[in-house]
Amino acid sequence: MGRAGFTHPILKLVAVAQAVADGDLSRRANLTHRDEIGKLGRAFDTATVRIQGLLEQQARAAGERQAILQSIADGVLAVDTEERIVVINPAARMLLEQHAENLLGRSISTLRISDENPLLTAGLSEVVQQVREELTDEARLITEHQVSLGKRIVRIRSAPTLVGDEQTGAVIIIQDVTRAVELDQAKSEFIAIASHELRTPLASLKGFVDVFLMSGTSNLNESQRMFLDTIKRQTDNLTMLVNDLIEMARLEQGTQRVERRWVSVAAMVETVLSSLTGLVERRNVQLDVSVQEDLPAVWIDNLHLRLMLANLISNAIKYVYNGGQVSVRAYTIDDPALLPSPSFELEWQHTDETSLLVVVEDNGVGIREADQDKVFMRFFRSENPLSVEVGGTGLGLAITYSLVALHECQIGFQSKEGEGTCFWIRIPITRIDSLAEDHHEDGTVVYPSIAM
Repeated sequence: MGRAGFTHPILKLVAVAQAVADGDLSRRANLTHRDEIGKLGRAFDTATVRIQGLLEQQARAAGERQAILQSIADGVLAVDTEERIVVINPAARMLLEQHAENLLGRSISTLRISDENPLLTAGLSEVVQQVREELTDEARLITEHQVSLGKRIVRIRSAPTLVGDEQTGAVIIIQDVTRAVELDQAKSEFIAIASHELRTPLASLKGFVDVFLMSGTSNLNESQRMFLDTIKRQTDNLTMLVNDLIEMARLEQGTQRVERRWVSVAAMVETVLSSLTGLVERRNVQLDVSVQEDLPAVWIDNLHLRLMLANLISNAIKYVYNGGQVSVRAYTIDDPALLPSPSFELEWQHTDETSLLVVVEDNGVGIREADQDKVFMRFFRSENPLSVEVGGTGLGLAITYSLVALHECQIGFQSKEGEGTCFWIRIPITRIDSLAEDHHEDGTVVYPSIAM
C-alpha cells in the first residue's frame, strides 16, 4: 500500500470522527480495508450507531416524560440548590398564574405579581418559603399544607430531590382542591344548620317525656313505661349526636368561642367522673383515680377541657369489658421524654417544657394497628364487635383532637388490640405574668379576669 493509500483512510476516519463529535451522528467511515485501520473504522461506525440509538432512546423517553408532565392535571415545580427553576409545567403556570415566558433558569423569587391580587402574592410567598425550607433543612422529608391563592385553594406537597445521598434541589406538587374545600364547607354548613334545626324539636320532645315521667307512672302499664323510657333514652342519644355535630361544625368553621380562665384540673376530673357515675355502674368498671397534690391550675376554656376529658374517660369506660379497669391520672412533667407515647402530629408550641399531663388508661379491647392512624378522623368507627355494640357518632375523638389543637396542647395514645389503650393530653402550665394585659403608671399589672 502506498503512502496515499495509507493516509487516505486515516484522514477520512478523522473527518468522520470530527463530524460525529460536532453532533452529526449520521456520518460513517465505511472503511472496507482488511487491515487494522479498516477494523478501527468499522468499530468506530458500530460505536456511532450504538450511541445514536442510545441518544434516540433517551430522546424518546424524555419526550414521553415531557408529554406526561405537560398533560398532568397537577402542577409540578422543581428548583435546583440555587433556587433556579428547572421544571414548571403548564398546570403549575396556570395555578400560580405565571404567564411570563422563559421561566426556566430564573430564580423562584421571581414568582411575583402586582399588588392587584394580594392573596395570590401572599400564597406565592408561602410556596417560595416551603421550597426554601426543603432546600435548607436536610432532615425534612415530604411536607404538605394548603395555601390560598385568592380564587383558588391549593394543596402543596414538597420534597427534596436526591441523587444518591446528595440533594440536588426540591420539587413541589400543586393540586387544586378548591372544589373539594367548597364541598366540605357546604357539607359542614348543612350539618350545622340541620343540627340547629333539630335542637328545638328534640328539646320539646325531651321536655314532654320528662313531664310524663315526673308526673308519675302509676297510671301507666309496663309497656307504656317501657315506651317512655325508650323515648327518653333515644332522645338523649339523638341530642348528644346533634350536640357533637354542632361542636364539630363550629370547630371546622372557626366559629368556636374560646373563653379561657384558670381551671382546676383536679376539680374538673372529679366533675367529669361524677357525671359518668351511671355509666361506670352499668358497666361495672373498676375506677382508679390518681391526681397529684397541689396540681397547678391551667389557663384554658373550662367547657372545652370538660369535653376533652369526658370524651376520653367515657370512651375508656365504654370500651372495656364488663368489670374492666380504667385509670385516670393527672400530674406535672418537665421533660417530654416522660410522655407515655409520641404526640399524634401536634408539635409543642411553648418554650417551657413544664406541663400538666392527664392520662386515661384502660384494659379494654384496644385499637387495631390498621386503625390507629384513623382514630381522630371524623365519623371513624372501629370494626371490632364491642365498637358496634357501644354505638356512638365517631366524632368524640375528632372533637377532642380539634380542641386540643385549638388550645395549643398535645395529645397522643398507645394501644394494643386485646390489651387496652392509653390516651393522654398535655396542657401547658401558663405563668400568670405572661397573661398581663396592661400596666398602670405605678407599675402594677392588670390581668385578665380570673375565675376558678
